[in-house]
Amino acid sequence: MNGFLNSILFEPEPNFDELLKKKKPDIILVGSGQSAGEIFYKLIQNDFNNIHWVTDDEGFFPMEYTPLALEHFSPDYMDFFYSLSEEARKNLLKKQDFLYKGINSNLLKNIYSMLYQKIILNNEKSIKLNSNLKLIQTCQNQGKICCDFVHNYTNTSSKISADYVILATGYQQASLDFMSELDPCIKKQPCGSYDIDRNYEVNYQHPNGMGRIFVQNMGLCTHGVGTPDLGLSAHRSATIINRILDKEFYKLSRNNILSNFS
Repeated sequence: MNGFLNSILFEPEPNFDELLKKKKPDIILVGSGQSAGEIFYKLIQNDFNNIHWVTDDEGFFPMEYTPLALEHFSPDYMDFFYSLSEEARKNLLKKQDFLYKGINSNLLKNIYSMLYQKIILNNEKSIKLNSNLKLIQTCQNQGKICCDFVHNYTNTSSKISADYVILATGYQQASLDFMSELDPCIKKQPCGSYDIDRNYEVNYQHPNGMGRIFVQNMGLCTHGVGTPDLGLSAHRSATIINRILDKEFYKLSRNNILSNFS
């Protein structure tokens, strides 16, 4: 069992560098985000040619990274998003995956150029890219990892076996078990996240009126796509400090983008 588990790598994974030193094993890479793209590019740069790159998305698409699109990662857009109804925010988020999911376009171009060299010019047949395949389960079979997939649209099943499986499938919000005793005092959003005001303070009502809770990098369903963006960390921190001090200790700019979202 340990050998089986050691053959399934989660990104980021310290064993990945060890994998690069091995004698070119068969690899299944699952995921189509930036991390998956970087891993795939590193593998083909190191002459790993027995690769199945698989995603349950409809393709390997770029993130939208043009200047006007980046204005969605601004305090002004966050103000607009926060002002919307819960239903409007929910519907809007469904349409915005392209803003924060996908692969850098330059990296995709580099991947394509290298694949063109390997597949078209050198007739390398063992590198395969498959979209619309959902990973259902894995098992061990004769020393290999066997992965069962189902196609999203044709509903056909397929099996792919490899020596290693790399899962670059992202993360879910971890449960905050250390907050469990305070949980009854915290109001939640319908999406399950904490109810957070525009200044990142949690709607927390202790029976004795004790304490306040502020959060960072939480509230995708209330504050929008900029929530996980580390480029806004300083602005979020300054906002929280101003709220705690109840004065504008840090001057925060507004209305400094070209787009009008409201």
